[in-house]
Parts: sequence; structure tokens; C-alpha cells
Amino acid sequence: FRDHFSLDTPSDAVRFRSAAVRVFSSNTQQFQLIESTDKAVTAKISSDGSSGLSMLRGCYTLVSILMMGFLLIFCLQVLLFLFVSLVMEGGLTSKQNLNIFHFLGAILSIPIFVYGLSSALTMATEFVIDTWRGHHFFRTIVRANAVNVDWMAFALFLGIPLFVMIFSLFTSDYWWEKTALTWFVCITISYFSFCLAVFLYEIWGALE
Repeated sequence: FRDHFSLDTPSDAVRFRSAAVRVFSSNTQQFQLIESTDKAVTAKISSDGSSGLSMLRGCYTLVSILMMGFLLIFCLQVLLFLFVSLVMEGGLTSKQNLNIFHFLGAILSIPIFVYGLSSALTMATEFVIDTWRGHHFFRTIVRANAVNVDWMAFALFLGIPLFVMIFSLFTSDYWWEKTALTWFVCITISYFSFCLAVFLYEIWGALE
């Protein structure tokens, strides 16, 4: 068998009981083509999900939602300061005179900030959805093996923060602050990697 470029993720080839098995993964299901020694091909669909996998993805998703909440607060604060600057530069306060150039600059920056921050929140929403689905969309973009992506997700979402927490419990009184900061940095790296992959994929599609 040869993979077609339209596949979401590359297939995996294994040998099981003297039979060649080609596995096509999709979310929590697998489509298997089994070629036995007598050249007979059997097609089968099986489930590779479990309650433990769902619980693990649920933990990833909760952490992603928490990160999205921080991003939402940041975007609202930026827009709030932008409109406060608009009021101040417009001379609408008792201690501020009208500055026409700063006032026009604040007005012209509103569409840019609104579009940019809304795009960041849209990316964050897709990031949360893709996290719950097992990073299926991310694997489709980077054409990476599902096992490698799952190990990377485990390291960023749970592995590294838990290691830092265990190490800090024995060496520092501020173990929770260090763990929370490490957790935030790891999820931010994962989010930026997702955004970068989507951005490069869109550029690649536009150049084709």
C-alpha cells in the first residue's frame, strides 16, 4: 500500500501474527487493512479509545481552557486600555487636552487590535477543541506520528510541570508558584506551536 497525500495522517505498518497490518488512525478509531499470508485482505474498524485516554484528554482540555481564560482577560485589558487612551487623547478628561495625532492614531488602531485579538481567541478556541480530539488537526498539519505527538503533549501538559512540582517540593517553599509558572509557559509554547503550524500551513496552501 502507498499513502495518498489526501490522508489526514500517514498510516502505520505493523506485522502481527504473520500478517501485514496497515493502520489508519482517526480520533479514537482505527481503520485496519490486514493482509494475511494467503494474500487475502481484510478491512476492519476498531476503537483505540478508553476511559483513561478520555480522562487524560479531559485534563489537557481543562488546562487549555484555563490558558484561554488568561488570554481572554489579556485581550479585554488591551481593548480597555485602548479605549481609555482614546478618551484621554480626545481631551474628554479634565486634565488632558486634545491631541489630534494621538487621537487619530488611537482610532485607526482599533480595527487592528480588534482583528488581531479576535484571531488570537479564535486560534485559542480551535486549540482547545483540537486538544480534546487528541491533537488530530495538529497531526494533520505537521504530518507527524500520533505516538510522538501524544508524548509531546504529555510532556508539555503534565510531564514537565509535574517534574518541576516534585523537584520544587524538596528544594523550595514556593513550589506552587514555580509549578504554575512552568505550566503556563508549557501551555503557551504548545499554543504558539499550534498557531505557527496553522500559519505556515495557510502560507503553504496559498503558494500552491
